[in-house]
Amino acid sequence: MRLTTRKSELSGSLRIPASKSHTVRAVLLAALAEGQSRVRRPLDSADTRSALAAAKGLGAGVSVEQDEWLIQGTGGCPIGHGQTVDVGNSGTTLYLALSMGALAGEGEFRFDGDEQIRRRSAANLLASLTDLGAEIEVLGQAGCCPILVRGPLRGGETRIECPTSQYLTSLLLSTPFAERDSCIEVPLLHEQPYVHMTLAWLKYLGVEVEHTQDLSRFEVPGGQRIAAFDRDMPGD
Repeated sequence: MRLTTRKSELSGSLRIPASKSHTVRAVLLAALAEGQSRVRRPLDSADTRSALAAAKGLGAGVSVEQDEWLIQGTGGCPIGHGQTVDVGNSGTTLYLALSMGALAGEGEFRFDGDEQIRRRSAANLLASLTDLGAEIEVLGQAGCCPILVRGPLRGGETRIECPTSQYLTSLLLSTPFAERDSCIEVPLLHEQPYVHMTLAWLKYLGVEVEHTQDLSRFEVPGGQRIAAFDRDMPGD
């Protein structure tokens, strides 16, 4: 058998899927913003849909259109009426949204998820939220869902070990909205690149955060607000 090959060229274009981590952060920050944000070309997945559901459960308006999600923010002040924020199977959504629930000016939120989520402890994060003024009631075991969260998040000082960077990201997304300044000491931090992603989002939105180079200490002024935004979601 004889095979003959000839030179050829490839051409065309394709869209790289958006990052799940960026999409979840965008959705939850939009839920805290003032006004309507537009999240363009999000990653549409189970976890990002859980983030959308959590944003809605926290009081944000949510509208899903082709290639973009519109989110009407709460202005940094969710109001709880005892509603359940169902995070499905998304641990990222659970951890990030818990601190948002602590911003409630009144009422409470009940956080829950599937059976796997009910085995994922948020104990370290819950302890820090308590340090910062929130009221926490764990209905599950060892820091697991169901969890009741009541605000307001007042600010102050806390020390937290972060075997997952999502604990720290959660605090960084919410402490700018606290009544007072916050100081976060972090003696253990895994997954530092994800914290840098969070810091990049905060910088993009004009949020002030001071931190040491090794990310072991953060100073976050309270009483901040963020405006709505319109942004394409980056890829990984």
